[in-house]
Amino acid sequence: MFVVYLALMIAGFVGIIACKKKQKTNPAAQGLAVVCLVLILIGAGGFLWDNFGGGEQAGLIANEARFASARYAKVASAVKSAFAGKNAVIIVNSGYDKEEISKAAHDALVEGLDGVTIVATEELALDPNNPEPVEMQITAKKYNDIFSKYSNADVFVICSQMPQDPVEVKKFSVLKGGKAKIALLSSEAGEFGSFIQKGKIVAATLSKHDEKAIDPDTKAPSDLNAAFDIRYVLVTPANLKEVYGKYKDLFVNR
Repeated sequence: MFVVYLALMIAGFVGIIACKKKQKTNPAAQGLAVVCLVLILIGAGGFLWDNFGGGEQAGLIANEARFASARYAKVASAVKSAFAGKNAVIIVNSGYDKEEISKAAHDALVEGLDGVTIVATEELALDPNNPEPVEMQITAKKYNDIFSKYSNADVFVICSQMPQDPVEVKKFSVLKGGKAKIALLSSEAGEFGSFIQKGKIVAATLSKHDEKAIDPDTKAPSDLNAAFDIRYVLVTPANLKEVYGKYKDLFVNR
C-alpha cells in the first residue's frame, strides 16, 4: 500500500504545480488543484494510518486470525474424518465471539465440522469477580460438569483454556473411560502425548519453533493448509510416533 499512497502524493504534487502554471489562463485549473490537494491528503493519511495508526495493528490481527483459522480448520478436518454423522460439543472461553482472532478461528472450526452434529457450544464458566488468576480458576470440575451434561457426545472439541495444573487434567472424566474423545486446540499436543497414544485425544496441534514459524511478520497464505504448515503440526494417534521422532524436544514426559 505504501507504493499506492506515494503515487497519490506524487500525482497530487505534480498536478498542483501544473495547475499553478495554468491558473492565470485557465480558471478551471484552480478547481483541479483542489482535487490534487485531496489526492495528497489521501496519500499522506493512508501512509500515516498504516504506519502510525490502526492500519498496521489491524493487519497484524488479520494475519493472526488467518493462522488461527488454519489451525482450527485442520483439527476440524481430522475430527470430521473420525466423527462424521456423530455428536460433538465445542467448549470455548467466555467472550470468544468478542475477539476477532478467536471468532474467526471458531467460524473456521464450525465450517470445517460440516457433517458432524454440533450439539452445543459451551462457554467455560468463570467468575469475573473472583480475584484469583484465570488459570487458577480452571479446574477439572468445570470441565467434568460439561462432560456430564452432554453424556451423548462422541467428541468434545476444546478451544478453551485448560487447567494449568496437569494433575487437574488427569481428573477429566472423559480421559478415564467412556466413549467420548477429545480434540484439543487450547494447548500444545506435546503436553498430552500419553493421552494421544491411548486414543483419548484424537487430534491436537504442535507449534513449530523455527524462525519462519515464530516470526510475527510471516504472512499467512490465503490457502489454509499452507498457512497451517508454516506454524503447526497435526498430531493424532496414527502419526504420534512419527511426529514424536521429529519433534521430540517439544514433548513433555509426564
